[in-house]
Amino acid sequence: MAQEPRTGLVLSLTASFMPGARVALASFLKTNPWFNGTVLILTPTSALDPQPLRALWPKLCVELPTHRFSALAARASPQAERQLVNLQKGEALRHGDFDRLIFIDADMIFQRSVEGALLEGSVAAPPDHAWMRGVPRSALDYRMSNAARDGALRFSFCCGFMVVNRPALGPDCYETFLDHMARMIGGDLPDGVSEQAIFNIMYQAEVTPLGPSYNFLVRAPGTMPLGLDDAHIIHFSAIAKPWDLKGAMAAEQRGGAVAAAYARWRAQWVTLTRGVIA
Repeated sequence: MAQEPRTGLVLSLTASFMPGARVALASFLKTNPWFNGTVLILTPTSALDPQPLRALWPKLCVELPTHRFSALAARASPQAERQLVNLQKGEALRHGDFDRLIFIDADMIFQRSVEGALLEGSVAAPPDHAWMRGVPRSALDYRMSNAARDGALRFSFCCGFMVVNRPALGPDCYETFLDHMARMIGGDLPDGVSEQAIFNIMYQAEVTPLGPSYNFLVRAPGTMPLGLDDAHIIHFSAIAKPWDLKGAMAAEQRGGAVAAAYARWRAQWVTLTRGVIA
């Protein structure tokens, strides 16, 4: 009998994102009963209390960034802690003890199993917002404004949900991530270096595109070729986080699928904090 692949579920976060992480993990576990791996929490601070997540899944490991990563990341954008958290996703590539890593963001709700995304290829990821709008990104730095000059990515993807299998794991991949990070920190990116830019450039030749169902963007329901009910994953990217009550209330004024998405997150949170995973 073939051995089950050793799977790690990767979450990168700080304490302020813990409410989202709890909902994301709870909804993932409920909709993916096949998962029996390790939840890997990446955080830049030892102040993070992992107990709320460990209560959901006891096989949990918390990791701080390596010294080399921290020294490099500090040059990227000193004022943006969130950027450091996102960049730290690259630290997961150091792990040679997993056959598969599933990256998820803390601002997601899982509505269906993602088992169909566990492909035989190296990497699988859904389209990003630019791809869904038909706007190309540069193959050198991921910027939309440079696509015509540099040549476009054949497919630009979101790494908020991303499946990385062997051989796209291990020390060589981690070194490649750091090399790209160092190069891009010295470049002219408008918002500093982006982990999504690095992953897009690294894995462009290896990525298998997933459908937009794996990245239903609450901020842009009009660009989605499916309804909220049909989405595998609801993603609160580039919009007020649902645990930010003031921001969420303002965003909900848009009504429609936007308001419905926030209502679904709140329902998950209420049930979770009552001690039952809905």
